[in-house]
Amino acid sequence: MTGTRLRRALAFGLSYVIVSIVVEGALIVVFRLSVPRDNRILAPAVLTLPPVLTALWCGYRAALGVAVAALAAAAFTVLFTLVAFRLTGIRTGLAEPLAVRAPAGVAAGWIAAGWAAPVGTRKGGEHEGG
Repeated sequence: MTGTRLRRALAFGLSYVIVSIVVEGALIVVFRLSVPRDNRILAPAVLTLPPVLTALWCGYRAALGVAVAALAAAAFTVLFTLVAFRLTGIRTGLAEPLAVRAPAGVAAGWIAAGWAAPVGTRKGGEHEGG
């Protein structure tokens, strides 16, 4: 199960990075927002939409699976962002979100894979129906 759980966590982490960067980029381009000036608008959007979209994209359909994955992704993103800012002092640029959201997504995926399996799988990792 650990191999399957690790694959799910890595897939969730990669998906989270892609979805969150696309959503943030779209918000910046479409609404002409800028970092750090508009963080009060960007932060809530980036901490709610991408985690839920990623959970759904990765196959979590039950309320528990989506909630666990989304809440864990948002919590780890905030935690890792605070740690990264404390260590580097950098608030802008593309490197910081990539460096923060990848491990946040993997950690959230690891937790979500332990709590709830995506649709079409059992907790043991075997596919249902054959």
